[in-house]
Amino acid sequence: IYLDFDGHTTTGTSWNSGYGVTEIVSPAYDLDGDPTTWNSTELSRIRNTWEAVTEDFAAFEVNVTTEDPGAEALRKSGSGDTHWGTRVVITDDTFANCGCGGHAYIGSFNDSVDEPVFVYNSSLNGVAEAASHEVGHALYLSHDGTSTSAYYWGHSNSGPGWAPIMGAGYSHSTTHWSAGEYFDSNNAGAGANYNRGPDDLAVITTYNGFGYRDDDHADTLPDATLLGDPTVLVSGTIGRTGDVDVFRIDSTGGVATMSITPSATYRPNLDVKAELLDAGGSVVASSNDTSSLAAQFTNLELAAGTYFLRVDGTGWGSPLSSTPSGYTDYGSLGQYRITGSLPVVADTDPPATPVGLTATAGELFVDLTWTANTEGDLADYAVHRSETPGGPYATLGSTTGTTWRDTAVSAGTTYHYVVTARDVSGNESGNSDEASATPLESDTTPPAVPTGVAATPAGQAIDLSWDANTTDDDFNLFTVYRSAVSGSGYTALGTTWTTGWTDDTIGTNTTYYYVVTAVDVSGNESAASSEVQAMVAGVDVTSADVTTAAGTVSGNHTATWGIDDVRQELTETHSGGKPSRRHDTLDHTWAIQVTGGNHILTVVATVQDAGDADAGFTFAWASSTSGPWSPVFTFEPGDDLHMADLGSPTGTVYLRITDTDSTQGQRSYDAIAIDAIWLGGGAPPTDPPAPFSNVAPASNATDVGLSPTLEWTSSEGATSYIVTFDGVDQTSVVSTSWDPGPLDPTSVHTWSVTASNALGTTSTPTWSFTTMDEPTATSVSASLTSGTANAAKGQKYGTATVTLTDDLGNPVGGATVTVRFGAPFSDELSGMTSGSGSASFQTTTSAKKPQVTACVVSVSGLGTLEWDGSEACGAGT
Repeated sequence: IYLDFDGHTTTGTSWNSGYGVTEIVSPAYDLDGDPTTWNSTELSRIRNTWEAVTEDFAAFEVNVTTEDPGAEALRKSGSGDTHWGTRVVITDDTFANCGCGGHAYIGSFNDSVDEPVFVYNSSLNGVAEAASHEVGHALYLSHDGTSTSAYYWGHSNSGPGWAPIMGAGYSHSTTHWSAGEYFDSNNAGAGANYNRGPDDLAVITTYNGFGYRDDDHADTLPDATLLGDPTVLVSGTIGRTGDVDVFRIDSTGGVATMSITPSATYRPNLDVKAELLDAGGSVVASSNDTSSLAAQFTNLELAAGTYFLRVDGTGWGSPLSSTPSGYTDYGSLGQYRITGSLPVVADTDPPATPVGLTATAGELFVDLTWTANTEGDLADYAVHRSETPGGPYATLGSTTGTTWRDTAVSAGTTYHYVVTARDVSGNESGNSDEASATPLESDTTPPAVPTGVAATPAGQAIDLSWDANTTDDDFNLFTVYRSAVSGSGYTALGTTWTTGWTDDTIGTNTTYYYVVTAVDVSGNESAASSEVQAMVAGVDVTSADVTTAAGTVSGNHTATWGIDDVRQELTETHSGGKPSRRHDTLDHTWAIQVTGGNHILTVVATVQDAGDADAGFTFAWASSTSGPWSPVFTFEPGDDLHMADLGSPTGTVYLRITDTDSTQGQRSYDAIAIDAIWLGGGAPPTDPPAPFSNVAPASNATDVGLSPTLEWTSSEGATSYIVTFDGVDQTSVVSTSWDPGPLDPTSVHTWSVTASNALGTTSTPTWSFTTMDEPTATSVSASLTSGTANAAKGQKYGTATVTLTDDLGNPVGGATVTVRFGAPFSDELSGMTSGSGSASFQTTTSAKKPQVTACVVSVSGLGTLEWDGSEACGAGT
């Protein structure tokens, strides 16, 4: 969890596609108008924020840091990736204008890109609480609220205040992860946390690829950690609900004083309960002060004998009562310190000497390993080195593990190592047996290129396999790369020593391209293998249609068919009646035709807060316009997407939106912009649309006509497309074709298509084509229509109109056309075509009710054009 205070530019994420911004430039956290330096207040807030977030995540196997670990350590590149997480950008809102303290994409902790969460608060409490809150969203946690509020603001009856982290705990000193254990919780059922259940701790450790930290002190008396120093200084962590830490005190008789205090000095989570037990396990003293988070034993007389100190996280009060107070022990987790003095004989027994030390030489490094000691009071190991067998040894450093890599070496020099063990009282063992190694020269020759690479769909994953490397003695591992386009843009998914990889971070209906490289122990990497590709099929998503509306509506339901920034906007209006009693209101209904068992509702929208108390909008559904209506979720400022499982509806689903509060006097008209409404089948959609390709013109085509139609294949899961033509995004379409209009001859054009659905977009590569040269006409064709015109005494003249057109469809003017009339006329007349390509003729004689026939007999004056000689005759009366 990277707390990013110094500014960040976000690219290539759901934020960019969702808000239509190529680069989101977030400035550094700044309180004094100078973003280039940190003043003392800013540094203090950064330290305290880190301390608070660290305390919130102390139970889990995660690292909270303000040091940039790099983008690769924040994105999850595949099942073999061992370092990933989320970036918390503490900044100003430069793109969303959400009016919120922060926002996040749900479940983004495991995203394959560096998908940040954003915090926009600037106060100390605001930054610290919002940081953990938004990371909670990235870990699949939803808001903790009540039946009347999307956020629970906590309580402070009868003692210190408390609120859930996923509520709004800015005004209270203690906040916890929650299981809905407070009065009127709206997040305590099976549908809590996006249908993952109400247990925040279980959701965090089940759905995000990491679990709890290892237990640091035993829970039972026989395995208790010895407090063997008269001046106590020990630390520990209560890491999960029900965890206890037990310590042994071998008293010589005398006075004991101990303080068990939360380690965090700012917004600690742990409320300590401590008990002192005798050798038989009976409680002889306890401390659980409800006015303090610490526990104390002062001037406690202890007879000689064995005692145990048991440390636990606790709660107090009645948080489930209608006048709630305190909290349960569910989220009372965190780090603590034990200080004081004990009537014990100082521990002077050193740990056992480490055994099993081995030294393995590599290229400019030596790796050491040894067997772990088993003492309960072991503190760490010290590593020592000499260039002379038997010493004297210089200390390189210490570690709590059983491995060490020494890189401060020279090739060809033999180094001699020993390891010692140290306990919490500072006692140190003797030296282990010596182990020696001579580092090797650096190697610059890469291993052979992997062969036999294959990619196979396997459920909702893609399995990769390849041949083993049997030619390189110094082979170390393989690196797997993936791209969304063929031939370029590869990013590393991870490394493996095996000949296979499972990529479970894919989207459905998307073609992925893979290559594999081999890496030796020196870090030399081979060229990429031959490229392979595979795709996993996905789930269809259906669209919605409007049936009724109330309130002020801008745009229609078709705007909700694609995430394309084409939105249907709904704005509150006043309720009518006497002005003093008016309030703002909104009521609008859509109809969605259910097909194929679709039941997962997804809405993508943005709330625009006008400034009064009711800034939210509630969505409910029913099978009839008369109800009954079942609420599904509420959009608040800062929300971007909500999903709900509607069960198994059939026929038509009616979706209704209303404002959350119609209290008299609220008359600032909030609005909501609806970008997409979907009713999907099978399961909540997890993937953007499937990849697709162009039909015409082909990529790099030449001699393309001057009025082409751009066509592409349908993308499964997509409901709208945006064509980017010559770098400009065009209007969204739902068809798979688009006409750019007349184009210049011999001009080069680029185009790509982006498909959208409720969860994202998928874009094609950029294609290009070149239009044909200015066409040159070579031939002319003639058409003729005949008729009559009135003459004297009921007689009729014969008439004919000839039109000349070249083979490009253009009219041909200035040509001489000769027309011959048939009986009863015998005229052969010539005339010149006008600019419209036409010439008209009339016989010099007339006849009674004539049948007029005429034909073009010659065309001249065409310059480089030639008359094609095709028959051009007409008959009329």
